[in-house]
Amino acid sequence: MCGKPNHNGFTLLEILIAIALMAIIAMVVVPSLTRLGSRHERTTFIGHLQALVQGGWQAALASGKMYRVHIDVDKRVITLGVETGAVDNHGEPLFNRVPSSIVNSVVRFPASIQIKHVFIEGFDEMTRAGSGRKTSEVWFYIMPDGLTQHVIIQGVDAKDLRNGKPRPFTMSLSPFTATFQVTEGAA
Repeated sequence: MCGKPNHNGFTLLEILIAIALMAIIAMVVVPSLTRLGSRHERTTFIGHLQALVQGGWQAALASGKMYRVHIDVDKRVITLGVETGAVDNHGEPLFNRVPSSIVNSVVRFPASIQIKHVFIEGFDEMTRAGSGRKTSEVWFYIMPDGLTQHVIIQGVDAKDLRNGKPRPFTMSLSPFTATFQVTEGAA
C-alpha cells in the first residue's frame, strides 16, 4: 500500500496553539463575567427593594393605613411595617412588621452594597441626628393614599470597581408611583 501516512492525533504545535487561544479567550471572558456577577447582586437587591416598596404601596392603598420602610444599615436589612394605631411616648406612630404571607417584608442587602446616604424630603437622614455623627437607622413612609416621601438612596457596590474604586449608584423613589429610578455614578 502506497500513499500518505495516517495521522491519528494532534501535533504538539497544534495543542500549544489551542491552549494559547483558550487562554486569550479566558482573559477576555472571565473579567466580564465577574463584573456581571457583581451587577447581578446589585440588580437583585434593587429588585427586591422595589418589590417591598411596591407591596407596601399596594397594601397602603388597599388598607388605608400608613406603612414604613425601615433601613438598618448596620444590620444590612430593610423591613416593611404597618401602623398599629398606637403611638410611643413622643407621639410617634408605632409599626409592626408586615407578615411575609402578605408581602415580602424583609430585604437583606449583600455585603458588597454599602449605603452612604439616605435623603428623605431633601435631608440626609443618616447625618441629621444633630450630633454630627452618622446614624445607621432611617425610615420613610408610604401614606394611606399611596404617596411616598421623596427618597434618594446613594451607595456604592464594592464588587463593581471602576478605576479601582467601588462604583457608586443612586436610587431615586418617585412619590407618585413608588418606583425607583436607578442611575450609576455619583448624584
